[in-house]
Amino acid sequence: MKKKPFFNFFSAKKQETLKIVMQTSFDKAWKYSLFMKNPKERAGIFSRLFFSWMNSLMNIGSRRVLEHSDLYPLLDEDKSKALTEKLEQTWHEEIRNSHIKGRKARLSRAMMKVLPWSDYALAGLSLFIGVACNILQPLFLGLLLSLLLHSGTVRQDRWLFTFAGGLCCSALFRVLVMNQYQSKVDYMGMRWRAAAIGIVYKKVTLKIKGKISNK
Repeated sequence: MKKKPFFNFFSAKKQETLKIVMQTSFDKAWKYSLFMKNPKERAGIFSRLFFSWMNSLMNIGSRRVLEHSDLYPLLDEDKSKALTEKLEQTWHEEIRNSHIKGRKARLSRAMMKVLPWSDYALAGLSLFIGVACNILQPLFLGLLLSLLLHSGTVRQDRWLFTFAGGLCCSALFRVLVMNQYQSKVDYMGMRWRAAAIGIVYKKVTLKIKGKISNK
């Protein structure tokens, strides 16, 4: 009986500490969601190309462990609510078109319509340039080696610098475009995943609510 007040005091102290921690994290999240904006919204072409819009986040991560309040808010096109509603709309359209055209409805076609075609075009263009640079690199290297073995004239020296510059430029372009391609593909995959999880969660929630109302 004498240990009970101490236990109650310890529990109250623990609950008070937990409330302070939760309130602090809530205040940080509130400030973060209210005032902070994603720098990618106003990032220019070079900032997007070299991912320099993430420099502030990288600087914070190099000094300490990142917290939830340090992360950038989601862009409108990355929010699960909008993606789920878009997938639900495209799925209903796919079902309606399948009845009209007499074909089987496929989720893959509905998923493809969730994202804008500009994302597919940018990913395809980046992949094409990356593959072209992969082809040009050994070509420039072979021409450069052949001139090095038969160099001597001024004209050949000019082509020597040309092929060397082409080799360096193709290597640089390959790195830039393949990074953009990988980033774009990762974003597309995350958006598809968020939309699919949102649809499943919505369907399960509606079923649970229906069972509870029937009871």
